[in-house]
Amino acid sequence: MWTASEAWIGTVQMSEYFDALGLSYSTEADLDRVRVGDIGLFSWGELDTQMDHTMTVSKVEYVPGGPPKVSFISHNEDGEYRDLTTVLHVEHTDSQVWIYHIP
Repeated sequence: MWTASEAWIGTVQMSEYFDALGLSYSTEADLDRVRVGDIGLFSWGELDTQMDHTMTVSKVEYVPGGPPKVSFISHNEDGEYRDLTTVLHVEHTDSQVWIYHIP
């Protein structure tokens, strides 16, 4: 049997841990700072919880004249490149993301 700290098995606790470390984060409004390896903490709006899912940035594609296209790797719907916009606005509704920058 394996063990893990609450910060690594609970999304809210992970957010508190990252905040305590002083890590900065981006939202959907400032994706230009996001890099591969950063950690996205999600709040699926329809679940009415604070934060409820964690994924890792797997790709950032820069688009001329527009915001970067950010993708995540995930385990709940196996995928290496889950598009942020699709995850937030198609697969879920009224959702938010905080993408913590990992130094």
